[in-house]
Amino acid sequence: ILPFDNRNKFEETCRKMNLPQEKISRFKELVLRAFHSVSQTIKQNNLAILIDQKYGKKILYDSSNSNYTLGVSVEDQGVSELNWSCEGSLYQHLLERPSKWFVKVLFRFHAEMNPEEKNYQLTKLRKVSGVCSGLKRKLMLELIIQKDLAQEDGSTFKEEELAEAINEVYQKNIYPYWWVINAMEISEKWERMNKVLNENDSDVGIIFKYNYSQIEKLPLWLSITRSNTKNFGLALGENIFWQQWEKFISGNSKDTQVASEVEERFQKIFKFVV
Repeated sequence: ILPFDNRNKFEETCRKMNLPQEKISRFKELVLRAFHSVSQTIKQNNLAILIDQKYGKKILYDSSNSNYTLGVSVEDQGVSELNWSCEGSLYQHLLERPSKWFVKVLFRFHAEMNPEEKNYQLTKLRKVSGVCSGLKRKLMLELIIQKDLAQEDGSTFKEEELAEAINEVYQKNIYPYWWVINAMEISEKWERMNKVLNENDSDVGIIFKYNYSQIEKLPLWLSITRSNTKNFGLALGENIFWQQWEKFISGNSKDTQVASEVEERFQKIFKFVV
């Protein structure tokens, strides 16, 4: 899965450089061109891309003939608490999307957060979970463990914190189709989380997040994650294209260069995982 639904960080770059946000849409189209090109070379295509409806509108409009799955984010970005990016009825918004699109939610949560924040987060999540269930939409829940919702980095956590947070979500009758989490590098650390998953939903899958900047560690990392019976797939981090974005926004890279450089990075990843 290529998570390409980021909006806030792209917008921040444009503001700092006093450049029009239309550049975000153009860049996303170039990255998709690279992703699409690589997808044509894969016989058993099990690829997916996450996109937003603000800067990825053209991508979504032209997606009817794509040979990969599409997921579309529903949460508002740039805020710590869970809110929807759409106006009006969430049910109506998801109803109007093609049924084959899956729904992605970024969920910041920790079992020890104060009761008011916890109740708010879980209530909002239960809402979208219920809508997805009613409309038969697949829900992909990206869990960010944060003891402080104002904290930006939720990548560092202990395995027991992950298990506790997942278990508490299930206790509210919220059942995502996939969990998206940062992978831990020691297979034994998955035991507690897998136990919680099996007790609550034995069919659920895990999408492991991976950082392209550590590509030299990928073979070992994959051997660990593939041994996990819950393993369903791999989510690529934004650093697979962020360097190209910075060159593009600075005027140091042409459209063709962006597409070719990102495509080369995709090829390196797919050599290991496909």
